[in-house]
Amino acid sequence: MVEYHKLPSEEVMKLLDSSTNGLTAAEASRRLEKYGPNQLEREKKVSPVWLFINQFKNGLVILLLVASSASFFIGEALDSLLILAIVVLNGVFGFVQEYRAEKSLEKLRQLSSLTAHAIRGGAEQKIDASGLVPGDLLVLREGDKISADARIIESKSLHTLEGTLTGESMPVSKQSGVQGPESRVQSPGSRVSRPKTEDSGPETSIPLGDRVNMAYAGTLVASGYAKCIVIATGASSELGKIATLLKDVKHEKTAFQTELNSFSESMGKMVIAICVLVIILVYLLSKDIGMSLLVGISLAVAAVPEGLSAVLTLSLALAVQRMVSRNVLVRNLPAVETLGSINVICTDKTGTLTKNEMTVKKAYVPASGASGKYYEFGGVGYSVEGKILPNPDDALKFLLEIGATCNNATLPGKLGDPTELALLVSAKKADINPIPGTNKLREFAFTSERKMMSVVVNKNGKYFLYSKGAPETILAKCSFARSPGSECAALENVNKSLASQAYRVLAFAFCELHEDEVNFSESELEKGLTFAGFQAMYDPPKDEVQHAVSLCHRAGVDVKMITGDHRETAVAIAKSLGIPGSVITGAELEQLGEKGLTCSIAGIGVFARTAPEQKLMIVNVLKSLGYRVALTGDGVNDAPALKRADIGVAMGIAGTDVAKEASAIIILDDNFATIVNGIEEGRRIFSNIRKFVAYLLAFNIAEVLALLISTLAFQFVPLLPVQLLWLNLVTDGLPAVALALDSSERGVMERKPHSVKLLDNALLRQMGFIGALVTLISVYLIWSMKAAAAPESLILTMVFTFFVFAELIGVHIIRSYYSHPIFTNKWLWLSIIATLLVHLMLLYTPLNAMFKIVPLALSDWLVLGEAIAIMVAVSVAAKKIRLI
Repeated sequence: MVEYHKLPSEEVMKLLDSSTNGLTAAEASRRLEKYGPNQLEREKKVSPVWLFINQFKNGLVILLLVASSASFFIGEALDSLLILAIVVLNGVFGFVQEYRAEKSLEKLRQLSSLTAHAIRGGAEQKIDASGLVPGDLLVLREGDKISADARIIESKSLHTLEGTLTGESMPVSKQSGVQGPESRVQSPGSRVSRPKTEDSGPETSIPLGDRVNMAYAGTLVASGYAKCIVIATGASSELGKIATLLKDVKHEKTAFQTELNSFSESMGKMVIAICVLVIILVYLLSKDIGMSLLVGISLAVAAVPEGLSAVLTLSLALAVQRMVSRNVLVRNLPAVETLGSINVICTDKTGTLTKNEMTVKKAYVPASGASGKYYEFGGVGYSVEGKILPNPDDALKFLLEIGATCNNATLPGKLGDPTELALLVSAKKADINPIPGTNKLREFAFTSERKMMSVVVNKNGKYFLYSKGAPETILAKCSFARSPGSECAALENVNKSLASQAYRVLAFAFCELHEDEVNFSESELEKGLTFAGFQAMYDPPKDEVQHAVSLCHRAGVDVKMITGDHRETAVAIAKSLGIPGSVITGAELEQLGEKGLTCSIAGIGVFARTAPEQKLMIVNVLKSLGYRVALTGDGVNDAPALKRADIGVAMGIAGTDVAKEASAIIILDDNFATIVNGIEEGRRIFSNIRKFVAYLLAFNIAEVLALLISTLAFQFVPLLPVQLLWLNLVTDGLPAVALALDSSERGVMERKPHSVKLLDNALLRQMGFIGALVTLISVYLIWSMKAAAAPESLILTMVFTFFVFAELIGVHIIRSYYSHPIFTNKWLWLSIIATLLVHLMLLYTPLNAMFKIVPLALSDWLVLGEAIAIMVAVSVAAKKIRLI
């Protein structure tokens, strides 16, 4: 593989068979056929039809379809249609939610630049970016989105924003020269200039983010101009390699989906076994095949929680709507619950934890001798609010004036280099309001070689040269003695002290000019300068992030930072946010390997200078150790790990299309703190799911046992299929949906993440107790009425009505286990009142014939009242003695 960044531009041109006139139209067309269009292949979209069909690929849904077919087979067409209607409604719920999420994602997508400027046949042309080919001469200007990987052959003050590809937060200075391991030239105030270190990798390998003579597809031109020769397009570009890597990373079912499928499969086997056994048993006892089949179908309908699938889908959909109101877009329903179970968040730094807005926090102004004065700046980001302590004196104001004048940014609209915007803000905090360009006569632009910028200004009839740049460059231009212990040495120590705190440090200097010196060359002017001071800045964390990280830790969720930024910067941000653990760089990670990482990852809090493949490796190792992993990010470099993680969380504003496509959840306001809301919502919905699953299954157990005992003991079927459907869909269904709206339990974010197990021992105990209690009371009711020779229609009505009331009482028994006050869920009470009114309508209108029930007299209601009172009394007593 050719390393173009290590070759002279002439040799690159020769290798790609191109020239300064670019390619001819014919040659470009030939290469387009050879290399293909310059575009990434998107993941094939699922059609709406298949999206709808996918809603029915669920074990519970299949069980319901079997029950529907069986009901139709024995002539119970109404039962069959009711079950089928529930299945279809459930599918519609899920389809609508996922379809809306995909449509919202379409609106969020920020389309890549569709055009590029290329030199072909000696003339600059505006062409479709998809038509770029290797060998094309690409022209880059400020604001352009770079459409292909290219080797820079000519540049002027070029800075690019590579954060979405490398994680680097600041503009990167670019140059056209040959790059060796030591030639990592960065803009002062862009990236920190640094020599080769232990985390730089082998001498023969220069990390992607340090290749200063290369421009990459998907990044932006922050300022300047360049001509480049295209070396890679489409899938061959660095962006394309990441997109190709994504194809090898398959979306997995969430742990909750796996648990639910396992639960459905177990239930299906149990239902089939019970039904077959009972049909055989009843036939042997009664020799009546019709009754045997009726009992078998009734048992199937009783055992299958018909409402569970619909309630589950609806509850997840309601949770999704709540999360949208909190700026979280969920692309698939199970992701809501899964977010509540994660115990590790791997997060990018730039733009996710930090504002991506440089902020001056400290300044240093020299005084006489080797002494000086420090100043602290309040406020963060590009807000001009914030005090300077101690109060600014003339020396500081002059320093800030230099920074604001030697500057090409514009604060209104926040246009320009982030570092220069930070200098404008720091000046504004001292009430210095220069009008850019009014007194600027000349400018010597920053270049990678010069590492400084200067302007010549006319100030009240006097001429000055103002300069800013890398500290080592500016100090070398100033008039100091160079001996140890001198003022220069003291200032170098100040610079080192500020840099050690992970600040990006700029130095400032000036000199007064005679009028005849104004037109001198830069080399003549930029010498013998007077040092004015340092300004130290950093990219501050977002306001809510520190609290969000703290809340994650209290909730048992570990936070790990994975970034392409440098070690010192990453460590400083992690420390300020309270992210514990050691730090490891990408180079060290490569040496450690997957096996070594497996042994040490628990103690690591920060991963710096990482490559996309390494992010993916980190997620893989965490998952192999049993962690449930969420990964938040916005860049292309996050996408493979986003897709592999249990929950990929992309940023909606700054996030790239690739990241959004790979994610399960999108944070619409790009606020890391929003993920905490998602975790809380996930825990809330899982708790509520467990409640209504326990509620539904407890009464399914009671229905099955009542049917079995009554049929075998009394040769009487106490609940008909249509009645069971009503109980399972309406009487159970409405309160179950209301349970999904229960508020979070107290302390839900003060405990460790839940396991994904749907039914634990405590829940099984509660279900078993309620199921057994309701069964005993209902069987006693049947026995006493049989003994009194009551009509079968009255027995059917009494048992049916008892189950209705028992289920409405049972929902409060289930809630009491979770310490919910009885009147805190208004929707639950509305559902209970609605269910009771509808049941009374069934009893006392002609609809009762459909359900084969009769109106009840006052004496019947008194008997039912006694049965309900017994149920409540026993439940309260059992809870008090901690039987359940």
